[in-house]
Amino acid sequence: MNGSTSFSYEAIKNGVFDYILKPLNYFDLKKTLIRFENKQPDVASICLKSFTEYRFLLVDDIVYLKADNNTTDFYLKDGSMVTSFKTLKTFETVLPKLFIRIHKSYIINIKYITKIHFSKFQCSLKYTKNLIPFSKSLKSKMLEIKNLWSNGNFDSYLQQIKLA
Repeated sequence: MNGSTSFSYEAIKNGVFDYILKPLNYFDLKKTLIRFENKQPDVASICLKSFTEYRFLLVDDIVYLKADNNTTDFYLKDGSMVTSFKTLKTFETVLPKLFIRIHKSYIINIKYITKIHFSKFQCSLKYTKNLIPFSKSLKSKMLEIKNLWSNGNFDSYLQQIKLA
């Protein structure tokens, strides 16, 4: 932020996100903040806190999450499980759009769906032999995913999520 435009070219040339002139205009600031929020990349990692340690997980390594009372178990591609002392609801808003809640106790990474069993209300995921239940009330989300697959739009949907 500066009172003149004399340094604006140099600032933008050096990678500054925006250059705001004084006196501060509320609408210019708001527009810059909205542009900044829209340019933020997807969450690449997530930090989980347990009793005395912090664990950093790559979002791409997470296959699914399972609620267990007031904790959440993270099941990873390598077959391991990490427990966090936060509720599933907390992670529902933090994780990228690739993760959807399909049951009161489960959030899955839609990239890893291999089968959807509509008659049993279960789905299969890569990297695990467990069948993950989905609730009847959230069946519409699974139908949307099935339609994306069957129409050949799943890959473009994944790209769209990453660009959003």
